[in-house]
Amino acid sequence: MSSTHWKSSYIDLDILVYGWFCTPCLFGENAYKVDRRSSCPSYAISYSIVALSSQMLGAMMGNFLIPQDPVSVSLCASLWNNFAIGLYAGNMRTKIRNEYSLRGSLDRDILLHFLLSSCVVCQEAQEIREQTKISEDDELKYMLIPEPQMMKQ
Repeated sequence: MSSTHWKSSYIDLDILVYGWFCTPCLFGENAYKVDRRSSCPSYAISYSIVALSSQMLGAMMGNFLIPQDPVSVSLCASLWNNFAIGLYAGNMRTKIRNEYSLRGSLDRDILLHFLLSSCVVCQEAQEIREQTKISEDDELKYMLIPEPQMMKQ
């Protein structure tokens, strides 16, 4: 059963807490459930590396533009971090949408991760959970009954 939009109107508390305190870990689980090419920890580590390296690059650029101004350093670091995470995680969100036949676009996925990556990762996890539960229920509901076996004499 496929959905045409993100239908989650609430998020389970376990997903919310997990996503808030360890966004890279939840991202890794989501990515692994959809992509299955690499391991869950490798996706989490790559998310963290993208976040840390882009933040360092942004801080260096902020320090280069306006030296000795901590506000510009912090602002540039945050913007570069959000931009890099938006590009990296937005592409994975597009794969999730394609896997579960959900509406949206790549530019919207990038924008959502740019603005609120932790919340979006939680929404993706909730949608994967619901879609998986629906497909498991369908398999159980419509499973064929095996043919009865006759005893040989």
